[in-house]
Amino acid sequence: MPKKTSAKPTSAPRSEDVSPTLTRLFQARNEWDRLYQLSNLLKEAQIDLPDFFDSPAVWSTICREPDPEKLAWRLGQEIRRRADGKVPTCLQPYLDRPDLAEQERSQDESRFRTELSQWLREEEPDTSVPPKRGLAIVWKVTGGVEPLQNHVSIELRANSPKLREGARNFFQVRGLCNELAHRPELFSIEDATLLRWLSDYFALLATEKHKHGSPFLTDNRSLLVWLQQWGQSGRCRYEEGNGAVEYNAVPARIVPKLEADSNGHNGRNAAMRLEFEVTTAAGLREPLADAKLFLAPKGDNGRLELELVQVKGCFYRLIERPPRSILTLALKNGPTRLEAAASRDFLPHLLRRYPNLQSQVKVHLRQIPAKAHFYFNLDEEDVLQIRLIAQARYSNASWEWTTFGWAKLPPKVALHNGHTVEEMPAPETEEAIEESHSHAISSESSNEIWDEIPAEADCTLAQEWLTGWNGEAGELCGRPDEPGWWQTLHGKRIPELVKLWQERSTQWSYYGNKRFQQFVNGKRHSFPKIRIQSSGVDWFTVRTEWEEESMRLTPADWQKLQQSDDPYIKLGNGTWLQREEAEQLGTMINALAELGFTDGNSATEQTISALQLAGTQASTWDALQNFSDKEFQAELNKLRDTLADFKGIPAEDLPVGLKATLRPYQHEGFSFLVYSARLKLGAILADDMGLGKTIQSLAWIEHLREKDGPSPSLVVCPASVVFNWQREAEQFTPGLKVLALTAGANRHGMREEIPQYDLIITNYALLRRDLMSLKKYQFRAVILDEAQNIKNPDSLVAKAAKMLNAQHRLALTGTPLENRLLDLWSIVDFVHPGYLPNRNQFTDQYDRGASPAARSHLSGRLRPIVLRRLKKQVAQDLPDRIEERIDCELTEGQRKFYLAELQRSRQALREVDPDQGRIHVLAALTRLRQICCHPALAGGKKLLGSGKTAALFELLDQLHAEGHKVLVFSQFVEMLKLLQAELIERGRPHYMLTGQTTNRSEVVANFQNDPQPSVFLLSLKAAGTGLNLTSASYVILYDPWWNPAVEAQAIDRTHRIGQDRTVIAYRLVTRDTVEEKIWHLQQSKAQLVQDVLGEQGFAGSLTKADLEFLLADPQEIPAEPA
Repeated sequence: MPKKTSAKPTSAPRSEDVSPTLTRLFQARNEWDRLYQLSNLLKEAQIDLPDFFDSPAVWSTICREPDPEKLAWRLGQEIRRRADGKVPTCLQPYLDRPDLAEQERSQDESRFRTELSQWLREEEPDTSVPPKRGLAIVWKVTGGVEPLQNHVSIELRANSPKLREGARNFFQVRGLCNELAHRPELFSIEDATLLRWLSDYFALLATEKHKHGSPFLTDNRSLLVWLQQWGQSGRCRYEEGNGAVEYNAVPARIVPKLEADSNGHNGRNAAMRLEFEVTTAAGLREPLADAKLFLAPKGDNGRLELELVQVKGCFYRLIERPPRSILTLALKNGPTRLEAAASRDFLPHLLRRYPNLQSQVKVHLRQIPAKAHFYFNLDEEDVLQIRLIAQARYSNASWEWTTFGWAKLPPKVALHNGHTVEEMPAPETEEAIEESHSHAISSESSNEIWDEIPAEADCTLAQEWLTGWNGEAGELCGRPDEPGWWQTLHGKRIPELVKLWQERSTQWSYYGNKRFQQFVNGKRHSFPKIRIQSSGVDWFTVRTEWEEESMRLTPADWQKLQQSDDPYIKLGNGTWLQREEAEQLGTMINALAELGFTDGNSATEQTISALQLAGTQASTWDALQNFSDKEFQAELNKLRDTLADFKGIPAEDLPVGLKATLRPYQHEGFSFLVYSARLKLGAILADDMGLGKTIQSLAWIEHLREKDGPSPSLVVCPASVVFNWQREAEQFTPGLKVLALTAGANRHGMREEIPQYDLIITNYALLRRDLMSLKKYQFRAVILDEAQNIKNPDSLVAKAAKMLNAQHRLALTGTPLENRLLDLWSIVDFVHPGYLPNRNQFTDQYDRGASPAARSHLSGRLRPIVLRRLKKQVAQDLPDRIEERIDCELTEGQRKFYLAELQRSRQALREVDPDQGRIHVLAALTRLRQICCHPALAGGKKLLGSGKTAALFELLDQLHAEGHKVLVFSQFVEMLKLLQAELIERGRPHYMLTGQTTNRSEVVANFQNDPQPSVFLLSLKAAGTGLNLTSASYVILYDPWWNPAVEAQAIDRTHRIGQDRTVIAYRLVTRDTVEEKIWHLQQSKAQLVQDVLGEQGFAGSLTKADLEFLLADPQEIPAEPA
């Protein structure tokens, strides 16, 4: 690999080559002097950058750079970026500096991390210390020569101990921004926010000619920006009156106003007064004379337009107004008197354009008989638009009701905004429509008619009914250009609207899009449909679908249903359901999920096993019957009748080669594995610890061998139980040829012999290493023991396990679910890929706030492939006590330490007096036993590790996950202390009792009464007798005792009167060590089990051959003494 080299800096120019202007720039005493010298440098280079000095990057950052070379480099980079690549000649030698670029990048990354950390850890400021700076934004509104030339000047005034209401110009404001960056404690939060905003908008907020004066903003070009940012904050105030500047987001209009002239007369020649007023949809109506108008740039062309109006100190944005020339004359001359007869050419047009004038000139309006039509549009966001249209009965004229009155519609106008609308049926109760008017109804015939409107008698009630919907005009809800009345639906408000709909009149017509019709159609009775496509003895192929696709509850819907008390519930797909309807639907979906049917609407076929359906409770069938139609009930009955022929999993004959008697529940487990294999299903045997998952699996492997002939099966298990599998296979299924692949160089040659064996045993660590070799073989079965080792689907061991080739797959685990459902998914994905949805779908459907129906469906779906029995469920089949040996391996360092001590002990014994040899042997044996427990007990380094300690915590982790309390016995108090330290590090609840414990009864009571899974560390001598610890049903003997009777007494601490559970005891024995030899001697000297004389009784019975056996080299073990 080539050696990485750092960028070499380009040499800087010599001092005599630096231009005088650049020299003065380097020698400048502060950033203001540097700015001045920099402007001279740009002039010399004939580079025009008008906004260059307004940038905080220039005046606040670059011009503060203390290193001259870096200053020149940074200026060159910034000028080149802004001037399209053009750079002053004197700065060009500094451009090619990769070292400075790397340094800048590193500093930026460091500053980013620092500021990010400060931001995330930002605490509330200390309000007990007042800021030393105070800022005020003062507005002054002044009029111009022309009525429309009002303008605003804005000053930023600062207060400090030395300054009161001091106006700041552009550069002084920039200085305040710079001060904020370095001394933020001087400013309040509100003032800091203001200064940051000003810093971002400097280029927009000030003009060049006013930068040195005060106020620093003197035109209207950024007025709207100020109003939108600060107009609703109360931050700005007027100089006159000290009132707050306000900005209302509701747009305003300038519209004409007509009134009868008090000096005129009635009749055809009645005079009217025309003036203008400012109005909003929120009800504002103020004379134009009392308002101030402001010109501001409109769009990108910068042309000044009449954009803003101020009424009573509040600013509004104008969206409609007459031409500026008309407004100028109206403001100059006041109200205009119009003779009706002389104005007939434009008054009708005025009325059509401004419906608000209708109420002022009713005598000049002809009322036309009309029929009301309502148009409803409900969008996906539950925003409802309602439009009231009046259609003339005897012509094509039509009008729409607006905030200002009846607006005449052009012919063939679209009334549905692009949405499909359908006429909706009228209420069932029909009422007669009275035709009480002639073709036209008008006022006095002497009045001249200027326009036509719908007859009040036909539309007044429709207008009142529309008011009941409480809709808002589009201008009030962000839709100034959209007609109609708007409102957003809410669950609490819906019953009132539904009632209003149900009480609608038959005299009007109603149109609505599909979504609105679904909303108001009321409660629906939607049932699922089930079709049994085919069936057999063990399987059913079923298709389920809903009458309506929208009838489906997601996990979020379930959560909303449980948390909300609204009478209407909105589903995730946008459908609104009555609470009663949703609850019934939930009951139906729950029942279908219990059967294992998905509640989806895809109408896809589902394969359901008879075993899955056989576990369905009667209440589930009853619920489906109660909420289903006759057709569905018939299909259900057909399914139940077919299911009646299924008698459950048949009991299978045990294989001939099994040399063990299975308990009833173990025989059922064996039959389950045979049944699953016959159906080509993977299986998970999830019995509690100690219930014999190993022997059930061995019986199944033997069954497959006797049924289909020899073929290798692979067991992957923790390293601590590899030899347990080997030992139990040799004991219970001696017909199986067993190969244990353990760590070592000879393992590679042994892999080539796999086809010659029936059972291959390896551990999870070696599985990853040997995967490429193991993938070459087609195994009859792959069994994962302690399958929670693959609970993380992203782990290498999980991926390796799923790459193995096998005809059958079995997972053994006492804790199929530890922390999350994804643990279980990973195991199922191993035993039967594709049986559950893919990972993302599974997580969305079942793991993230899943509904009860989703969990029920998952439970039903897993029923055919998961068999789990708790100890309490099979208590009647269990003996009072079960004892099991677990073999442990020495770590590499521990093994070397053990062998060295063994050789030393053997050499020492050769040199002692034969009469005292027995005492020295027992001492040497004790030391070797300590090393088997942990090298630290015999003076070894703790870092050597202990295979037995690792095996213990594997066991404790499983028992803790299953919620069990455990007793751990050791005769070495120092060992208990080592275990206690490890438990503390892992944060596991525990107790300890040794001969030094003074409050024995209190410690025992605390353990007995602790409801949480916990560990009790006990000294064998101190706790071997006199204690009653029945709250625990698992016992672990960490190190074997000389006398089995003493071990039995320890187990009896939990197996006492009052114990209502089977006690399971584990003996941890280190293979190929003195511990294993002691265990063999115990079995061969069975009569000593009854010996109560303790260690001396056992030691006294040891012969010379026994001592040689115990101290024999592991490589050359003599025959076990008789």
